[in-house]
Amino acid sequence: MLMAYKKKTVKTNLVPQWDLSKPFDLTDVSQETLEGYVFYLKEMLNSGGWKFMSQVLDGNKSLLEQQIVTKQDFETKTPLTDEQVDVLRMQHAQIVQLTEMPKRLIKQYEKPEDAQGEIEYDPYSNTGVKDKDVISAGVMSDTT
Repeated sequence: MLMAYKKKTVKTNLVPQWDLSKPFDLTDVSQETLEGYVFYLKEMLNSGGWKFMSQVLDGNKSLLEQQIVTKQDFETKTPLTDEQVDVLRMQHAQIVQLTEMPKRLIKQYEKPEDAQGEIEYDPYSNTGVKDKDVISAGVMSDTT
């Protein structure tokens, strides 16, 4: 006996179709825009390109950790000065910040609208926002 199944239509949240050839308007913090940002960030995290970049960055981070601990340049086999080790520590911190940024932004943009408030783009603001919650527009895009 053949049964006829009704075709279910699934409602999905439509992401605005933005012209990706233009820079994002980082001053637009509407809920729809933030949902669009979350969509693109999640798409990026699931892409093969991000997984490849993440693996390369993790390898670089591991190499920096080894050089910091041993205080030796692996290419030249020479000891590193304290200043050189400090530079390696800064590079390590930048890699950590870069690899964690998409997840931090997703977490921030997914906050309920009433708890979200206004996003602060000024890194020198005195509004009481914690430093980790401040988003630098220069960090978010290459347009600066």
